[in-house]
Amino acid sequence: HVVEGAKNNIVEIVRPNSDQIFSAQILKASENFETANQDYAVLRSNIKSENYLRFGTKVENLSLMPVVAAGFPGDVIDSFMVFDSDGTSLETNGLPLFQTNGVINAVQPLKAESRLIMHSAEISQGNSGGPLVNACGEVLAINTFIYNETDVSVRTLNIALHADGIKKFLSEAAISFDQSTQECSPKVITNKVAE
Repeated sequence: HVVEGAKNNIVEIVRPNSDQIFSAQILKASENFETANQDYAVLRSNIKSENYLRFGTKVENLSLMPVVAAGFPGDVIDSFMVFDSDGTSLETNGLPLFQTNGVINAVQPLKAESRLIMHSAEISQGNSGGPLVNACGEVLAINTFIYNETDVSVRTLNIALHADGIKKFLSEAAISFDQSTQECSPKVITNKVAE
């Protein structure tokens, strides 16, 4: 849904902490979520990047796994604009990548071999299309939407589409991707100071 309404299959992209805005072409987009339980798009830009994320290896039980959601949520961007209403308070060095942490609460199977991941890492409008990663920085899912009924409950469900559906979409489109071959085993890295 993020690329809906793109003119001539072109969208504008910004990198974290950069003022540079550049164009990207939509190579392939899925059907909409309501009909296909998919919400994916593959983009190509003419600016090369050496950085990329790999998919995590398949894990059967994801319950209570620590996760991090990353993206550019609209409420954070709006708060920056309010804080800097006269244009003198914030340095202009682009938007920071906003990250929140949480755990996976549940995995719900869908039709067409898809699954939803419900998690507690806060997301909001603008996080759509951003990754949900494990403690090793490997993609487990793509954040897609939130579910909130304010008149019934104050609880908000943060929902992502499981990586299995994304990998199937990429494979059917003959688009290569990288996947970890080992289960995530995070380690604490310390800086030893020579005495």
